Amino acid sequence: MSDNEKVVTLLDLAAALEQAEPIPEPTYKPWRQSEALAYCIEFEAIARTLDLHIALTGSVLYGGGTGKDLDILIYGHEDKIVRGWDLDAFIEQLRQHFGIEKLYGSDDKGGYGLKNKIVAVTTFKGRRIDFIVPYRK
Repeated sequence: MSDNEKVVTLLDLAAALEQAEPIPEPTYKPWRQSEALAYCIEFEAIARTLDLHIALTGSVLYGGGTGKDLDILIYGHEDKIVRGWDLDAFIEQLRQHFGIEKLYGSDDKGGYGLKNKIVAVTTFKGRRIDFIVPYRK
């Protein structure tokens, strides 16, 4: 090893991570209930083509009409059990029709299987949408 080379150990990396500034969470424009309802009607039309339905929940519905993110539940028509790939197919359709982009979910950042639900976090026109599939027991 030359004088210019330095061996970096795991302890060195851990120390550097402790000193690093945290990456700030992005800020998103808030949702208004009237906007959310209008988009949910359009999202439902796409969901039905995949044998799915959606339901608005969370702070936009219950918290006085505005919220930092839009929480949408995804459930299957009749007895359909919704799987991760159903959610991925739905989000792909939303991407094609509306430009919604998936930030994480599925296998990245532990999205699917988060506690007792499947979650995909997306962004749309500077706003955040969380699509949630509750697990059936």
